[in-house]
Amino acid sequence: MMAVNHENHVSQLFSSNAEGDTYRLVLKNIRYFQRKRNNLSLPSDTIYSADVHDVKGLRGCFLANQHVHESIDQSESNKTLITWDSGKTWQYLNFPTARSKSSTEWVKIAQKSGQTLNLHLEKTQTDIGFFAPSTLTKDSSPGYIIAHGAIGDTIQERPDKLNLYFSTDGGRNWRETKPSGMSGRFDAVFRRAGTSVLVSDKFYLEFRTYFVA
Repeated sequence: MMAVNHENHVSQLFSSNAEGDTYRLVLKNIRYFQRKRNNLSLPSDTIYSADVHDVKGLRGCFLANQHVHESIDQSESNKTLITWDSGKTWQYLNFPTARSKSSTEWVKIAQKSGQTLNLHLEKTQTDIGFFAPSTLTKDSSPGYIIAHGAIGDTIQERPDKLNLYFSTDGGRNWRETKPSGMSGRFDAVFRRAGTSVLVSDKFYLEFRTYFVA
């Protein structure tokens, strides 16, 4: 995958053939951002990145945040899409399930018109200056995706409104595992006997472990 033509905070995403000598457009209007390579103040240290996550352990699976302009009400939003075939087809994320307050069962969250599940992928600073953890996948845990996000018309920029979501089947199904306000990056993922263990480095000092059955 290669993002080109950075303009007006959006980019265009291209995919190549196996030899890398032919490219095709696979998705338009991808959100892109500036970041520092080595945290230096030099202009040469600034690089541009598309908000696209290559899901490790699953060849051809990518998550991307697309800038959407609604022609009806002229509003603008950023929504998360996923592909499992290297960009040939894309779709919005399926609505997640969550623990029922009255039982331990997972139930589908009610979906409102126009709302989708939107995740923070690679951009770790929101548009209003808050920290947002990036999406986590590992080659050693194929199919596992852990990300922070929220359900709504666009990507949520306030960390106190974010939830933790995870998928065990490469992004086809999602679960909402923590209430709003849970922030902090999860840097380790373990799975044993059907239990996922997430280790948080919240505040870089206090280590917590969460068990997700």
